[in-house]
Order: sequence, then structure tokens, then C-alpha cells
Amino acid sequence: MEINDLKIFCENHDNSIFVCDNNIKIVRILLNIETSIPIIFMSETGVWKTKLLEVLSELYGNGECVWKTQKIHAGITDKEIVKFIEKVIFEEKKPKNKDKKILIFLMK
Repeated sequence: MEINDLKIFCENHDNSIFVCDNNIKIVRILLNIETSIPIIFMSETGVWKTKLLEVLSELYGNGECVWKTQKIHAGITDKEIVKFIEKVIFEEKKPKNKDKKILIFLMK
């Protein structure tokens, strides 16, 4: 990525500043994705969990990635989670998206 590309990328993401910690998290997430190891994000509200996933989904595979999120809370059942995952897979595996990687994030 060229410096101008990085500038445009940051402008498109609310002029966000990407510090070393964010880059380390992105690399760690990518390693887990490539090895099919689940990831659990746990932290306070407003510490960039969602923004990090947005950035990751745009960078990963040159934007050829579909990412979906499901909010998790005490009232959601395992059947609802399975239903959500099945729906995403069914909708996203249509011919137009058949080669795209699907990332599903369950978020608290």
C-alpha cells in the first residue's frame, strides 16, 4: 500500500489513526482466520472492536470478503445463532459470491 493509498484509506475511515497495537491485532486475527481458529474479542465499549473488523474486512482479500455480524447477549439462544449462520451461508454462496470468503463475527 502506497502512502497516498494509506491516506485515502484513513480518510475513508473517519481519519482513524492506526497504531501498532491495531496492526498487531489485525495480524493476529488474520493468522486465526487462515488457520480456522475462532477469535473472541472481549473489552469495553468504544475500544475499536467493530472498527478493527471493518478495516480487516476491507483489507483482507482486496475487499473480496463478505463479513457479517450477529450481536450476542444473554437472551439469544444457540438455535438463533445457528439459524443466523445458516442464513448467511445460504445468502452469500449464490453464484455472484461463490468465490468470496465469508467471515462471521459474533459480537457482544
